[in-house]
Amino acid sequence: CPLGCGALAGTTHPIDRTYTAKQLGFSSACNNFLDGVSDRDYVIEMTGAYALLMMHLSRMAEELILWSSAEFGFITLDDRYTTGSSIMPQKKNADGAELVRGRTGHVYGNLITLLTMMKGLPLAYNKDMQEDKEAYYSSWEIVRDSLEGMERMVATMQPHPEAMAANGDKEMGALFRWHVDAARRFAQAKAIHQRILTIDTHTDTPMIFPGSFNIGRKEGGKVNLPFMEEGRIDAVFMVAYIPQGDRDEAGLQAAHAYAIERLTQVQRQEPLNPTRMGIARTPEEIQQLKQAGKKAICLGVENGYALGKELSHLRRFKEMGVSYITLCHNGDNDICDSARGKGEWGGLSPFGKEVVREMNRLGILVDLSHAAERSFYDALAISQVPIVCSHSSARALCNHPRNLTDDQLRALAAQGGVAQVCLYKGFINPEAEKASLTDAIRHINHMVEIMGIDHVGIGSDFDGDGELIGCSATNELINITVRLLQEGYTEEEIQKIWGGNWIRVWKQALRYAASQQMSNK
Repeated sequence: CPLGCGALAGTTHPIDRTYTAKQLGFSSACNNFLDGVSDRDYVIEMTGAYALLMMHLSRMAEELILWSSAEFGFITLDDRYTTGSSIMPQKKNADGAELVRGRTGHVYGNLITLLTMMKGLPLAYNKDMQEDKEAYYSSWEIVRDSLEGMERMVATMQPHPEAMAANGDKEMGALFRWHVDAARRFAQAKAIHQRILTIDTHTDTPMIFPGSFNIGRKEGGKVNLPFMEEGRIDAVFMVAYIPQGDRDEAGLQAAHAYAIERLTQVQRQEPLNPTRMGIARTPEEIQQLKQAGKKAICLGVENGYALGKELSHLRRFKEMGVSYITLCHNGDNDICDSARGKGEWGGLSPFGKEVVREMNRLGILVDLSHAAERSFYDALAISQVPIVCSHSSARALCNHPRNLTDDQLRALAAQGGVAQVCLYKGFINPEAEKASLTDAIRHINHMVEIMGIDHVGIGSDFDGDGELIGCSATNELINITVRLLQEGYTEEEIQKIWGGNWIRVWKQALRYAASQQMSNK
C-alpha cells in the first residue's frame, strides 16, 4: 500500500473473522477511510486475493464494488506495471445487463466506469469497447475533472507504488495526493465530530412506520442508531408529522391523537435501546448522553394542526418532551397561513398569536419552516425569543415557496434566530434529480454570507424525502463536515453549524420560560 501498509506484503490473512485496520497493519492514513465505513457508500479498490479480505473486513457486501485494476492509485497510460489477478464479482444494472467484468490491466476503463457509477450516471457495458483501448480509455483531464466533481468518497489501496516511483509520473502523483488529502480530511472530520455536538434538527422517521418500530435496527429508514453511529451524529430531532386534514372537530381530535401516538412510539425507543440512546429534553441532556457514549433523540411536532384549537395541548406536548412545534405544513390551519396555502388569515390567526406567546412561556421553540412570509414576519414580531426554521433553504438559489428569501434570512438573523439548511432535493436544486451535496454546501455558504456564521445549521428532512447525491442518510452526514473543511471553515464555525447555533437559541427559549415561571410565583 502506498500509505505504508507493509504488514500486508507477502502475508495471508484468514477471512473467517473480522480484522481491524490496526491488526492488519494499515497505516493511519489508510485507517482514516476504513474506520467506521461499514454500510457507507464507498468504493474500495483492491487487487488479487486482498479483495475478499476487504469485503469481509468492511462488511459492505451489498454495496461494495471491487476493482482489480492494480494501478488505480496511480493510473498509467499503458499496462506494463499492472500486476495481480482479477477477482471480480459480476455486477448487473437494473436491466440485468452486466456492468463490469474486470480484467487486470484495463486501468482507465475501470476508472472511468467507477467514476461514472459514483456520480450516479447511467452506464452501458460494451464488450467491444472494452477491447478497444482507444475508445475505452480517457485522458488525465477527464479523470481529474471527474474526481473533482464526485459527490461520494472513494477509498483506494495501491499494493505496488513502485510503478509510479520508477516512472516519475507527476500526474499520477497528483492523483495519489488527492486520495491522501481526502483521507486526511475525513480523519479531521471524525476528530471534530468527537469533540463537538452534532445535531440534525429535523427528521420524519416516525411517519415511515405505520405502527411500532425500533431505531436500534436498520429497518427501512434513513435515520437509526447504527446510521447515527456510523455518521458520528450525536442527536436528531424526530418529529410527529401530521398531514393537514379537515379542520372540523373530528379531524382536529384525530390529528392530536395521532401526534400523541407517534411521540409515544419515539419515547418507546429508549427502553428498547437503553445502552445506546436516551430522550433529550434540553441541550444539557444531549451533552450528558454524548459523554455516556449514547445518542440523543429529541422530540418535535410538525404542523400545529395537532393542537386543534386547544392551547392546553401545548402543555401536554411540553410534558412529553417536545422542544419545538412547526406552526403549519402544506396548507393553512387554525394557527397561520402556509407557504403552500391560500392566505386565509393574512399571516398568523388570532389563535396563532396566542399559540406563539404560550410556546414562549413554556419554552417550546417556534418553528416557521413551511410558513407563509406574512406568517413568518408576524411570528417574528410577536415572539419574545428568537425563532427557528428547522428545515429551510435559500430561495435565492432554488426558487421554491418553502425556501427563505434573503430578506427573511436577514430578519431572522437580526432577531437572533437560526435557519437549518434542508436536504430535500426539491428545495436544493431546481433540477431536483440532480440535487447533490455540492448544492447543499452552496446553500450553506450563501446563508452564512447573508446571515452570518451564528445563524445557520442543518435539518436534513431525512425520512421526509430528504436525500441528496452524496448525502442520502444519517450515516453520510459527516460528508458535510468533510466538504465544509474543504471550503475552509474552521472547527469553531463547523461547531456552530452542526448544533452550536441551534443550542444557543434553544437555551434562550428555556431561560425565558424559566423567567416567566419565576415571575408568576
